[in-house]
Amino acid sequence: MNRRKKIKFWHGIRFRMTAGLLFLAMLSGILLYAAATEMTRKNMEQQVVSDLQLLLENTKVYARQTLMLNNQNNDEEGFLNCASEIIEELRQTSRHRIALFSLDGTGLLSLGYEDSYEKDAVFDEISSKDSFANALSGQASYSLFITRDGRYEVWFAMPLFVEGKQIGIVSYQIDYSDSYQQYSRIVRMVLNITLVILLLITCAILLFLTGILRPVQRLSRISSRVAAQIREEKISTDHLIGPSLTRRKDEIGQLARDYNLMLQTVESQFTRISEDRDNILQLLNSRQEFYNNVTHELKTPLTTIKGYAQLLEADHMQDEELFRTGLSHIQHESTRLHQMVLQLLEMSHREIHTRMVPVDAAAVLTQVAASMSLKARRYHNEIRVEGLSELVILGNEERLRELFINLIDNAIKYGDLGKPIVAQIETEASFAVIRIINEGPGIAPESLPHIFEPFFREDKERSRELGSAGLGLSLCKKIAEEHSGTITAKSIPGKETVFLLHFPLYKEESDS
Repeated sequence: MNRRKKIKFWHGIRFRMTAGLLFLAMLSGILLYAAATEMTRKNMEQQVVSDLQLLLENTKVYARQTLMLNNQNNDEEGFLNCASEIIEELRQTSRHRIALFSLDGTGLLSLGYEDSYEKDAVFDEISSKDSFANALSGQASYSLFITRDGRYEVWFAMPLFVEGKQIGIVSYQIDYSDSYQQYSRIVRMVLNITLVILLLITCAILLFLTGILRPVQRLSRISSRVAAQIREEKISTDHLIGPSLTRRKDEIGQLARDYNLMLQTVESQFTRISEDRDNILQLLNSRQEFYNNVTHELKTPLTTIKGYAQLLEADHMQDEELFRTGLSHIQHESTRLHQMVLQLLEMSHREIHTRMVPVDAAAVLTQVAASMSLKARRYHNEIRVEGLSELVILGNEERLRELFINLIDNAIKYGDLGKPIVAQIETEASFAVIRIINEGPGIAPESLPHIFEPFFREDKERSRELGSAGLGLSLCKKIAEEHSGTITAKSIPGKETVFLLHFPLYKEESDS
């Protein structure tokens, strides 16, 4: 039990959100520290560049003034002669460490922070810097260094030009420690304040999440109990969530209401499943009945054929009447048996006709009506096609032809003699509508729901005489469904029977 609670804690939403918030707070602090450090560095560089630019201009001005006051030429010789005066003048304007060099890099004078002249070792230290090498090539540059004792120093070397002529090199060593420490204190203060704010925000969010997650945890416990009942194939609405949660106006309340609805739905589904067991058994019985019908329908013509064949064999063609009668029955039953087998094969192969193309259903129906007019005249009937002359649907022409033949053939066989058979073609909204109408005895109301079932025949004796096995309308329904359509029947006993077909109209895809 403790292990289960531990696993739930480590994998729970509350723990993961807490860990996620702390991670975000730490990541924000790290990013803020990096940004603040980078900002300090850039600010220091901007201040250094600005100060050095001013220092560069001032150095040129004071050096030129010193040469003029000492009546020296603006060349390297004048610079060498007035080196001490120049360094003293520059010292008055800045309190930095200053060193003067000749054009070839030879150290002349170096004045430290304490106004004392330094030894030659200082020149070696200055000449080792990259900034000094750049100054020898005629470019002013600087280098930034943080010393071991934490001082922030700038080493600046510049070629000294007077009236466009380079006369020497001046080097400065500037201490920016105070400015650097000031910037660092500001950065630390901003960082500390931001971390405190992030910590407070994190705590506030955690408290807020606790209030939100508490009802979620309650829902989780209830759902666990319900899931255990479902595994045991038991369900009860005793675990419905109370009004304390369902009355809430937020997502938790909506979740609680949806949970109650789900629980009630599951209970009703369990009840329906138990009720459907009988229906499933009934379907299994229907399936068995279907196979029994198939066996019976196949057995009947085979028995007839076998019986007459044995009689003809025993008679040795002595009785002509028996021969003609037997041969007629054998031909009739074999034809009916062949047709029945073909229809069964059509019904068993569901994927036999899958290629659908635009087909003019009106033209196909008109052709079928024309081809079957001869059979209709034998029954003193006529077939009339009314309505649209063009009706394009997405389908398979051969399957549609078979559908129309079955319906018109049924209308001829089961209609009254001398009555017309009408095929109406029209559209309703986005559907093609086809009606096959015949006048005759019609179909009894109690038989209408079953006429599309395999082997169903309202009058079995008459159907057998007409060569019907009760599969034609089942095949018609299958073909209609293949075309995403429907087939229904309406009948007024003693007046008329209407078979109604609906198919989606074909719409050409226009280029956009």
